[in-house]
Amino acid sequence: MDSYISCDDCKIISFPLKEYVNTYKKEPEGFETINVIAQALGCFCFCLTASEILENIEIKPSFQHPECDFIYELSDFEKKYLKTLSIVRKNKLFVSKNYAVNFEKENAISGKAFIGFDFADENSLKLSIKVDLKNINVPVLDIMSVLFESIWLELFPQINKSQKPYTQKTLNYIPDYLKFATAPFVQELRRLMTSEKNKHFSFNDSVIAEKITNHGHYVFKNDSEDGINTQIINQLRKMNDLTVDVLNGVVHMLLEKSKTSDMEILLSVDDLLFIRGKRASKNQKGIRGGYKDSQRQEILEHLKLLANLKINISNAYIPVIDVNGKRNYELYTGESPLIYIENSKDNDYYFHVKAGEILAVTLRGTAAKTGLIHKKIAEYDHYRNFWEKRIGNYLAWIWRSRQNKADFLVPLTIDTLLNQIGEENKLKRPQSIRNRLENALYKLENDNVIKNWEYKEIDESVLIGKNWFEIWLKLKLIIEPPVEIFEEYSKIKKIRNKSVARFDFHEILTIIKEKNLSQIKIAEETRLKNEVLSGILSGKILPNPSEKRKLQNWITKQIKKEEGTTWQ
Repeated sequence: MDSYISCDDCKIISFPLKEYVNTYKKEPEGFETINVIAQALGCFCFCLTASEILENIEIKPSFQHPECDFIYELSDFEKKYLKTLSIVRKNKLFVSKNYAVNFEKENAISGKAFIGFDFADENSLKLSIKVDLKNINVPVLDIMSVLFESIWLELFPQINKSQKPYTQKTLNYIPDYLKFATAPFVQELRRLMTSEKNKHFSFNDSVIAEKITNHGHYVFKNDSEDGINTQIINQLRKMNDLTVDVLNGVVHMLLEKSKTSDMEILLSVDDLLFIRGKRASKNQKGIRGGYKDSQRQEILEHLKLLANLKINISNAYIPVIDVNGKRNYELYTGESPLIYIENSKDNDYYFHVKAGEILAVTLRGTAAKTGLIHKKIAEYDHYRNFWEKRIGNYLAWIWRSRQNKADFLVPLTIDTLLNQIGEENKLKRPQSIRNRLENALYKLENDNVIKNWEYKEIDESVLIGKNWFEIWLKLKLIIEPPVEIFEEYSKIKKIRNKSVARFDFHEILTIIKEKNLSQIKIAEETRLKNEVLSGILSGKILPNPSEKRKLQNWITKQIKKEEGTTWQ
């Protein structure tokens, strides 16, 4: 293995991460065999052309020696991705491959190419390329493009040949943050399934619930021609936090895997179990195989509940992009099922899933109402940890709603948070309520779902009297999102005032990440208001000279501290 890397004849190639990020504004999350082979083949053709132009046979490969080995060095994100696979060589995506293709183009060039692809070690891949040229009749300067195109046209169909749908292979990687729908009607639906289920369930014909909010008028219906009977009512009452997890999982898969504008994918129930952090059962040999039928049936039941929901919205504003590329909001009225599902003929636990028309409107294109939610929320138990789930879902929605003004640190009242949880009869057990809420916030902090939390102001001396609980309910909490939220949402909207030089907030975000610092603590040290610092770190506010000076002084102090630690 090591001999490959130390081989003088090997060409070292790697993923062009910087160029990729500059183009797509985000790091990739997986690994593509096809990109690696294309990169090696391009380098191969370039060297052949260079050797011919310079008349230097010592360049390898050259027309005198038309073969070469390449070492592809895995980037950090690719290594992380590969580590999620239990046994790399047993995964069909990563076993060794060999290709042999005959190529010919308009009597200009013809021959045969041999390409081998395998792992060198855990940090790199080895590619071997050899070309047997039979005919070449093109200008020297055109050799590279003609040769690459000729081989690639024959090679690409073999590398990218149609396979079974991706969901035939169980998901083996989930990013730390899932994509989820943040449209107001989806948030109202989440609350209907959990905290407000007992308040708004009112069965009338096919209507399950009706909500009138500042964002629009929403009617949630059962998608059945027979109206609502007792059996359907019993099924609908089973909607709970697990239904929300399934909804979030389906939306994430639609956003990640949909290849067409109609947002349709083939979805496995096992994928949704994997997103929820469930581990497959072990067989007699101790190797993890599939999930239990009882686990699959439970997810399937909630998936069908979602498919039986119909959404009717009116006077609701949705984001659209006009012909000039400007984002506006337009009134929208429509009705459609939430999602469409159709059983796959091959497996009872595979479904063709498609977003309903109304959901698709909010997920597609540059006006999409989507955000990030920590995967830990889906992993929490929907019975024992429903407080953490509901707080996490609400905060994820709030942070996405606040990204425009970057007021992430605006305090929330305790009463508001408890209403999102759906805690009733609060006055009957006040101390238990306080303990449970604080424990839930500590758990979210320990699991990195939130960065930090604290009371804006609290005087424990007044929380010992007869009416202490009513006072406590009016207290406010500052809940800080993780730095990843700031980084991602800073890309959504740029600062309007371009006449002033942009402040590089990324340097502070890097320090926060490396030292695991709290933004609330930084605000104290720089003597900046929380909302001002939040806006600056999100790229939404340009600091004035005084604020800029305070931040630069803080950065200098951090660097000096680091240098002092290193010196010692």
